[in-house]
Amino acid sequence: FPTWGRTDNGSLGWIKISHVCSSWRMIALATRSLWARVVGILPLATEELVERAGAHVLSLTLRESSRRTLAHDDILEYIPNPAQTICSIRASYTEENEEHSSLNSLLSYLHDVKGQWEVLETFELFANGGMDTSPAAPLVRGSNLQAVKLCNCVMSFSAPALQRLSIVYRIRRDGYNDLALGTLFQYISGCKNTLQELELLSCISVAPEHKPAPSSSMSFSALRRFHVGGFSVELLNMVKDHIKFPATCGFAFHALPWEADELDDQRDELRW
Repeated sequence: FPTWGRTDNGSLGWIKISHVCSSWRMIALATRSLWARVVGILPLATEELVERAGAHVLSLTLRESSRRTLAHDDILEYIPNPAQTICSIRASYTEENEEHSSLNSLLSYLHDVKGQWEVLETFELFANGGMDTSPAAPLVRGSNLQAVKLCNCVMSFSAPALQRLSIVYRIRRDGYNDLALGTLFQYISGCKNTLQELELLSCISVAPEHKPAPSSSMSFSALRRFHVGGFSVELLNMVKDHIKFPATCGFAFHALPWEADELDDQRDELRW
């Protein structure tokens, strides 16, 4: 794939095949899906890539780090009718200094898109924590959204056809083990009958003030794979008491190594 970094000239990747000869170039330019899959990877080439993609739906990739700054205007202004043309959004923001991060620009962009994202099927966001929004105001509304992956962040969304959801905190960032189960229920209540895969690692809070009411629960009738992880047996018990799924669903509990001993006396709990 093409690459670009602030400290180097990057690489055109497979785009170089269009430079081999006129025949190869003609074939490459006629293959709209090639160009549609790399929109955003080379920010300054966005206008040309969108033109080459033609009427094909677009996969938008946004990557920012301490080595690579990102000016969203160089990318987003060239995408007409994003709710009708973007089928995939994959965004990564690992800049440590929040003042230099462009994440808020993306959030504003998502907020400004009115109505449903009609063709969006995949949404992935990798951030550095500290991000949260009210469940009453979903940032993304996708009538055909099938997969959401959130790493080191939490955001609200509306996706009545969602099949796969992953919320993972891999490092100790703001929001690490801090998501109330009741808040999660509000996020995903609209897709509880379509969700097939659910992954919740180091994100659910077991703090007393975040525990749901004893009568609060949610049933996932279509769930086939469920992975949950954290540092406390309380999380396992809370999931058991408040989340229901078919007996055929594959379930796995991931315990952090330094708390593994706490689970030794409750191995039977891992088999329910």
